[in-house]
Amino acid sequence: MILEMNLYEAEMVTENGSEQINVVAPSHERSIDFIREYYRQTGVRVTKIVTRRIDTELKGRDRLRLDDLLHTAPICFAAYCPPIGWLADQTATLPLRLFKIEVSGKLADFVVAPNTDVASAVWAASLMPFEGEVRQFNILDGALGLTEHQRKCLSSVLGFGPAGIATWDGEEGWTVRSPG
Repeated sequence: MILEMNLYEAEMVTENGSEQINVVAPSHERSIDFIREYYRQTGVRVTKIVTRRIDTELKGRDRLRLDDLLHTAPICFAAYCPPIGWLADQTATLPLRLFKIEVSGKLADFVVAPNTDVASAVWAASLMPFEGEVRQFNILDGALGLTEHQRKCLSSVLGFGPAGIATWDGEEGWTVRSPG
């Protein structure tokens, strides 16, 4: 299922003052959740977030590449560059984390990703094609239950990426492969 994305303008009040950003998200609620998660992970306290949908209001050159962005981008920050148009803002990236995917209460995989949305997409992509099979799964904090040695080795994977399926080998440490 492909999510219908919208463009939201957000104004936040943080401990550093007021900021205005744009977010691509499927709903008002998801845009706020994405902003809160980003700022939580960066350690900046947000006291107020106000969003409004703006993709329906933009006209002419202000819409340049907007439809492309809304049809291809994941939930992300967005920026408008007058000569080029709308782009996913790659400068604002969330730090990577380790997630544990459980199916029927049993470990299926570890996934390195910035958040649970990306983790579920990476994991689903690694299963393709799964020919209409429905799978229910839980996404948990992957660091829970790791040995101290596994945690120490994890920092290099999370510091440099990429997002993908993570595997632990006692001799080689963590390796991450892209899905698909």
